[in-house]
Amino acid sequence: MDLYLDDRLLHGRILHGWVPALRPRRIVLLARGLPGRAEFASYAEAAAEVDTALHGCDPWAAPPPAPAAGDFWLTDAPAAAARLLAIGPLPARLLIIGLRDPESPVLAADFAPSGENRRALAALAAQGLAVLVQRFPGETATPLAALLGGRAPEAD
Repeated sequence: MDLYLDDRLLHGRILHGWVPALRPRRIVLLARGLPGRAEFASYAEAAAEVDTALHGCDPWAAPPPAPAAGDFWLTDAPAAAARLLAIGPLPARLLIIGLRDPESPVLAADFAPSGENRRALAALAAQGLAVLVQRFPGETATPLAALLGGRAPEAD
């Protein structure tokens, strides 16, 4: 199972790029406050438009569902990925589609993580999780270490 990260959660690139490429049966959204967030209803409508079931989970409030064949797991923050790593199920890789923190240095297209997020991602990699940046399906994934240039993540 792979875990995907995009700070915008469910949006056009996911619905019209990743979903057609992977053809998931279910999208599992992991984020604080889900499924209680106001925008969750629009996520459910968008998933229905691409004929895909949607499950929202706040991994701090409830255990995530068991992974199933055909799942697309998506989160909006490194903290949710760390939580999933702590409680399971364990993803094989974290693929970052987009993480844009305001006023943070741009390390790659759609990848401008804050110092806090760089450190969180490096900690995930140190735990053995493959952390890669890949904006579109079919695009070559870039390892986090290559984007950090072998440096330890610094503070902002």
